[in-house]
Amino acid sequence: MTTTDFGFITPYLGYINWFLPFGQMLAFTGAWLTAVLIYYAYTIILRVTQAID
Repeated sequence: MTTTDFGFITPYLGYINWFLPFGQMLAFTGAWLTAVLIYYAYTIILRVTQAID
């Protein structure tokens, strides 16, 4: 198995992260996904208990 050396991009990571804040995007995506999963779980529970059609 070969590994790729991405050391050439290290000096530019700060600039790239300023334009595309990956950490913040991951946090927002995680929060959104959690909200969607809670919504679907809630609707499934309501359908099983016959509270909604």
